[in-house]
Amino acid sequence: MPTVHSAKLGQHQQCRQETSDKSERDFTEAVVDHDMLTTSYLPHITYHLFCPAIRWIEFRYSDQVTDEVLLQLSYSLCKLQRVTLEGCSNITDLGLHTLLSKQDQLIHLRLKDLEKITAKSLQGVKTPQLKNVYITRCNLISNDGITTLVKNNPQISTLHINPSHKMTEEVLPVVAECLQDQLVDLNICGLYTVSDEVLLSLGKYCPNIKRLNVDGLVRITSDSLSQLYKVLESLNFLDLSFCYKTREPPGNRMLEEVPAKMSSLSLGGLQVEGDRLPQILGRLPMLTDLRLTGVNTITADVADKMLKEIGHNLINLNFGGCHLQFDDECLKPVVKYCHNLECLSLDLCTRVRGEPLKDLLEDDKRAKKMKVFSFSACKDFCYDILCLLALRCVNLEELYLSQVKCMGDDVLMTIANNLPLLKYLSLKSCTKGTDPVTDSGVIELARCCPLQELVVSGIHTLTDKSVFALANSCPDLECFYVSGCNKITTAAINYLQDMCNGRVHVVHNVPSADPNLLMAKNLDTGEFLRMDQERYQQLN
Repeated sequence: MPTVHSAKLGQHQQCRQETSDKSERDFTEAVVDHDMLTTSYLPHITYHLFCPAIRWIEFRYSDQVTDEVLLQLSYSLCKLQRVTLEGCSNITDLGLHTLLSKQDQLIHLRLKDLEKITAKSLQGVKTPQLKNVYITRCNLISNDGITTLVKNNPQISTLHINPSHKMTEEVLPVVAECLQDQLVDLNICGLYTVSDEVLLSLGKYCPNIKRLNVDGLVRITSDSLSQLYKVLESLNFLDLSFCYKTREPPGNRMLEEVPAKMSSLSLGGLQVEGDRLPQILGRLPMLTDLRLTGVNTITADVADKMLKEIGHNLINLNFGGCHLQFDDECLKPVVKYCHNLECLSLDLCTRVRGEPLKDLLEDDKRAKKMKVFSFSACKDFCYDILCLLALRCVNLEELYLSQVKCMGDDVLMTIANNLPLLKYLSLKSCTKGTDPVTDSGVIELARCCPLQELVVSGIHTLTDKSVFALANSCPDLECFYVSGCNKITTAAINYLQDMCNGRVHVVHNVPSADPNLLMAKNLDTGEFLRMDQERYQQLN
């Protein structure tokens, strides 16, 4: 009995510590997100919030996060497990190296858009627990930085390095030789100089790779990939987008050799012959994620043969950019065979009206499975299908409808009242219909949906009313795109950013805006009205 009590007490104390840590972390992030990390506040923040109990930090796109902040954090003797630093342009090697060199429990490291850090920042990273490393658009990090990192941390299992202009293919063999069996997930998207010889070093040292992203590696050929397939027996995720040289003869049959265990495959931009696709994909019975963006060889017959073989397992299907031949006839096999679909993207498929989707949407079980629909630039999308989608797909989380002509307030009201889980919505340039999108629709949307991202760029009818509604009803909003909305003021945008829980990324470019525009709230009616000189002239 005492043992049980002691165990429960230990669990309770651990729970209290984790709760306290989370509260301090959330408060610290809120201070950073709302630009309150000023010189006068910094001593109070470091004294009260920077403590040994902190385990995570996530600082994003704040100029106030400087070397001094990171130095104060390191002085607190915290043992960080996760470090995320994105877009903090005033961080240099001095602060980052000092902080990272004192961490011996680090598991997760993410550095993105840090324009001043170099290889020196990574030299101090040495921890036996580091597993996941993501380094993106840090343009001064060279081969030396990655080399030192993998030599000091040979247990890294996930490595994503979207290269800078100082990083070359020579780094890849070093990565492979240092990480060897530990490496499971590798993303070298954009390391354009990688050749066949360098790529084959992965097969020599890293047989346990399960996920490989070589998007944009324009020098690799089908020969190296065919050899890799024979060694990487666990490979189940492969992104070959824009690897154009893999299609050059001879030996361009490597797609027929893709491992049968593949669950996710992307062939973006590769114009694979349509009659080959059913044969290539029919060998992959475990495929759940298929992305054929920009593959303009897909006809109705090809789609039917292809999806007849693999459609029953597909969860995510992307035909975005297949604008030359993909139409409603091509969409019919999707509805006929893909009964477990959750995500469907048809961006830029300008011939699609969506009418075949009626059978899917009227099937209650299938409609409730859908989480993502993307129909951007499907300008002539059917009004009735869009309304049916809004009524039946009650678990939808993401909906992209840029430039859809039939989009208006009536559809927006239906979306708002029937999609309680909707987080991401794009209505960019939905201005061509007879029923325009106005403040009324956006206000209802803000009231009903837990929005995290909203795109309304180019909708000139919107005013500050929409912004205030979002500020008061969507505390978790993260991204707001309103370029071209010349009736929305900077003051309203500032209010929105102050009211939301985290940092809100806003794009609000309005070169044609009235410099004298002023909106104010009528305290009697609750309406937001123009109070500048133009409005005054209208009233008189």
